[in-house]
Amino acid sequence: MVKLVGYSRFKSKAQKDLCVASCVVSLSERDKDYGRIGEKVKELFVPTNQFNLLTPSDVGKLIEVEYDEGYIVSIKVLAK
Repeated sequence: MVKLVGYSRFKSKAQKDLCVASCVVSLSERDKDYGRIGEKVKELFVPTNQFNLLTPSDVGKLIEVEYDEGYIVSIKVLAK
């Protein structure tokens, strides 16, 4: 689970609807070994079938990201 801190909806050059979620994630051991402190923001492409899933009231909530073979297949907003 990661914390949603924002999102952006836009059209690609091919006029395809896209949504990118900005999430706070914990640092990996590698990040810590290189001297990074705190947390970092990761940008996640929301699956196209969930383009309208996120709303302004979801910002600050935890989301669960489901992967299949390295690709995001589903995002689920959890209660605070």
